[in-house]
Amino acid sequence: VIGRMVDVTASGMMMIANKGLEAKQVMKLRVNVPTVIAGKDVIECRGILRWCRPDPNPRFYRVGIEFLDIEGEDASILENVMHKLNLVG
Repeated sequence: VIGRMVDVTASGMMMIANKGLEAKQVMKLRVNVPTVIAGKDVIECRGILRWCRPDPNPRFYRVGIEFLDIEGEDASILENVMHKLNLVG
């Protein structure tokens, strides 16, 4: 699945995905960080799909994922990136 992260917290994220997914799936996540922070440009962890809904654009879906085993430092890096891109309210 290819998606774009649009919101993130230390416990999970929402992304816009290119296809619909079934809830309760455990997925391996690979998040490319757009700016190199703390020496990393990729963060990997597992997550469980909590929900999937159609996006207003019928070609995409909104997907909610809860992180299962993300390291605290990696969660902070994701949140920092989202704040710097003004994608967290």
